[in-house]
Amino acid sequence: PLLDGQMAQVMRLGTLEVDSIVGCREHLFTHIETNDDYVFISCHGRDVRLPRHAEESVRYVLATPRFRVGDIAGDLDDAGKLVLVRKLILEGMARFVD
Repeated sequence: PLLDGQMAQVMRLGTLEVDSIVGCREHLFTHIETNDDYVFISCHGRDVRLPRHAEESVRYVLATPRFRVGDIAGDLDDAGKLVLVRKLILEGMARFVD
């Protein structure tokens, strides 16, 4: 794990639901680029590629310290929101908020 407490966050992924409260990690330095097909996120020396239609949701998650998964902005359905948050927690860019 690159971040303090990251393994504990990953271990909680099995409990992730649309009503879970999560948020972006504090003090993130991210760089976001897009092309016609993808949104690319660089953070912590890692590069993540997601479908372009998730861009609004990605920007919301990376800018919001506390939110309910089901309330993520953008056009993703609940299943897509869960996939996005799960990926960003695995990459250390989002976290469960207690």
